[in-house]
Amino acid sequence: RHQQSTPITVDMKFFIVLVIFTLTVAAWPLPSRKPTVGGIGDVKPATEAIQTLAQTHREAAEAFVGEKFESFQAISYSQQVVAGTNYFIKVQVSKEKYVHIVVYRPLFDEPKLTSARFATLEESFP
Repeated sequence: RHQQSTPITVDMKFFIVLVIFTLTVAAWPLPSRKPTVGGIGDVKPATEAIQTLAQTHREAAEAFVGEKFESFQAISYSQQVVAGTNYFIKVQVSKEKYVHIVVYRPLFDEPKLTSARFATLEESFP
């Protein structure tokens, strides 16, 4: 007895192509990246947005370290994604003085200064 073969339908062809595509994508090597959630990102030059964030917390930083600043220019920053974002910002406060500040921006509230301390230009932060 000879059995007749079942013709391949359009639906079957689509399914086969979908399976091959899925297996190809699953096996494709992804670029390696450092995990960002909980990890502290690379230090980057401060942007206008970071300067604005830092400037908003100038008075709190002055109160934290107990000194008024001549200037308040954000130099660099890094960030850490947690339940919100920690911004680690290096700020130049005079010709030869720097302050490291940490501003925490929660998911559903206003940002707030959580730390401030004097530092040198060369000192890494955080």
